Amino acid sequence: MKIKFKDRMTNLALLWSILLLVAKSLGQAGGSQVRLLRPTFRPLSLPVLPCSISLESSQIAQVRAESDFIQSIQSNPDLLHSEVSQRPVVTLTQGQERQLLQRYPQLFKQQAVTLPVISPVIPPVIARHRRDLPGRVCAPRQGSQPLILARQANGQVVQLAQLTNSNQWIMEETCSAVSDGGMNCDLAEREIPALFINLSGILANGGTNADFDMAYVVVHCCVAVSS
Repeated sequence: MKIKFKDRMTNLALLWSILLLVAKSLGQAGGSQVRLLRPTFRPLSLPVLPCSISLESSQIAQVRAESDFIQSIQSNPDLLHSEVSQRPVVTLTQGQERQLLQRYPQLFKQQAVTLPVISPVIPPVIARHRRDLPGRVCAPRQGSQPLILARQANGQVVQLAQLTNSNQWIMEETCSAVSDGGMNCDLAEREIPALFINLSGILANGGTNADFDMAYVVVHCCVAVSS
C-alpha cells in the first residue's frame, strides 16, 4: 500500500514534534549544575569478531598482586586522571601481542590521528557571528598519551590492550576554556569501544577465557552546556 505524500509529511511533522519535546525535557533536566552527562547513544559499534585470548597464570598473579591498587581506583575513579595511576598492571607476552594485532589490526596504530586545531582567539569583528563559523564550540584539549587504565559504566576497572609498537589511541579531553560562544564548557562522559583486560573481573572470578574483552569504556570529553 502506497502512502500519500501528504500523509508522509504529516507523520514527519508529528515525529519532529515528539523529538523537540524530548530534547526540551532533557534540557530542563540537565543544565550547568550537572558535571557529568552520559549520552543515550554510542556512536561507535563493536567489532563482530570475539576475542578468545586468555591470560597466563603469571599474568593472573600480576593482577592479584595489584588488588589494592585496582580496588582503590574502583572506589575512587578520579584516580584514573592521575598520571601516576596510568600504568599497566599486566605485561602482555609477544605471542599475545601478535594475536591481538592479527585479530584487530584496525584498532592499533603507531601514532594518534591528529584532529584539526580550532583557534580559541576570535577577531572582535566576527565574534558576534561565532555560531555561524565552522568548528566546535568549546574546543577540547586532547591528551597526548593513550589511556592505559579506564573504567566501564558499571565501575569495573580495565586495562586497555596496548602493544609495544602500536596503541589504541583512546585519549581523554579537558576543556580549553570555561565558556565559549555564550555557552558554558564542561566535561561529559561518553562510551567508546575498546579492547581491554577486565582487572576487576579477574579479581572477582579468578580469571576466565573472557579476561580479554571488547566492550565500551568511559572517557571524558568537553561539551557545551546551556546555562
